[in-house]
Amino acid sequence: MRILVTGGAGFIGGHLAEAFLREGHDVIVLDSMEPFYDLGIKEHTLEVHRDLATDNNCEYRFVDGDIRDADLLADLVHESDAVYHQAAKAGVRPSVEAPLEYNEVNVCLLYTSLSG
Repeated sequence: MRILVTGGAGFIGGHLAEAFLREGHDVIVLDSMEPFYDLGIKEHTLEVHRDLATDNNCEYRFVDGDIRDADLLADLVHESDAVYHQAAKAGVRPSVEAPLEYNEVNVCLLYTSLSG
């Protein structure tokens, strides 16, 4: 099975991708690598994914992109058997200042891509 994990370099998405790779699934990770948290942690997560893919003879692809890119997201969704949407903008205070941006990332575009 080919699984798309949005936000796959983050904490929850990264652990999901890791589990899927351990089970022998092919994984595509989409992440914008936004530096709200230390990017070194995300880079380490991606390295763990690459190692697991090699060890378990799985296909693994990291896509550095924004979930709001409708064409990119539609392409990735259509080549996947399952989607785990874990992409989210972090931070409560910034979400109050830019609620529409947070809504676009966390909800709207993925729904549009899946239903279109």
